[in-house]
This record gives sequence, structure tokens and C-alpha cells, in this order.
Amino acid sequence: MELIVAVFMAVFFAEMGDKTQLTTLIMSGCPFPRQVFLGAISALFLVTAMAVGAGRVVFELVPENIIVLTGGIFFLAVGIVAFFSRGSAEEDQRAIDCEKKAFTLTFSLVFLAEMGDKTQLTVMSFAAVSGRPLAVLAAAMAAQSINHGLAAFMGSKLLSRIPHRTVKTLSALIFLGLGILIIAFSWL
Repeated sequence: MELIVAVFMAVFFAEMGDKTQLTTLIMSGCPFPRQVFLGAISALFLVTAMAVGAGRVVFELVPENIIVLTGGIFFLAVGIVAFFSRGSAEEDQRAIDCEKKAFTLTFSLVFLAEMGDKTQLTVMSFAAVSGRPLAVLAAAMAAQSINHGLAAFMGSKLLSRIPHRTVKTLSALIFLGLGILIIAFSWL
């Protein structure tokens, strides 16, 4: 159960205010939020499953103590980068033909935005460290479904009430805390 909670929290806060969620948020301007949500979740499932699979392979090939220590260092690095990143104002809100392309366009944008993203790497690390790929996949998808559901269905109202810097800081602190805990447990 601790693994599921840890994965859920890490993924939920990693996605909050991230470019992938902002992509879904931007697409929520289309009059078809259900198609936007389904496009985002389909892309996220594919990318997340790929990350879990890669993490499982690493778990089989690399000694557990090395995996745990590396995972902890990764979480610390993500926390440090998130804490000091300023974010960018490069979200492009071009006019889009939403009626016919909401699902396909959202799928494509989210898939490309998530490839190699910190959330995908986080999921890969959890799968490698835990050796429980299905639990990691389920927790990650639950977090992403809620996160992107809020973005798709509530649109800009959600993030406009939470200062972006607060979201980034909270995300950074969670990653730093997880990194410290993972490294501490690797020594036990």
C-alpha cells in the first residue's frame, strides 16, 4: 500500500503544472473535454506502460541495492531541478479545429510531451526499485487520470486558483523527501 501511495503522490504532483498537464489544459478549450481527456489518458497509458516495462527489465538485470540508490539519487535530482526551475511561458494557444481532431491532437501532443519527461522517468524508477510493475502502473494511471481529468473538465479554473510557484515548490519538496527516504532505506 505504501508503494501505491508513494507512486500516486509523486506522479500526481509531478504532473501538476507540468507541460503535459498544461497541454491537456490548453486543449480543454475545445468544446469536447471528453475527447481531450480520452486522448490524454490514452497517450499517458502508452507512455507509462513503456516506462513500467523498462523499469521491470532494469529490476531483473541490476542488483537491488544499486537500483534503490540510483532511484533515490534520481528523485533528489528531480527535486533539485524542480525547485530551481522557473518554468516557461511558451505555451502556445493556437486556434485548433477541435471538432474533428480533439482526441488525435491531444493524444499526439501529450504523447510527445511525456516522452522522457520527469513523470515517465519517475514511473520507470518506481517500477525498477519496487519490482511491482502492475501496482506502479495502476497508481500512476490513477494519479494521471485525476490530474488530467481536472485539467480537461475544469480547464483553466483549476490552475488559476493555485499559484504556479506553489505547485512547483510542493512538487520539488515531495521529490526531495522521496529521494532522501529512498537513499536512507537503501542503507538499511
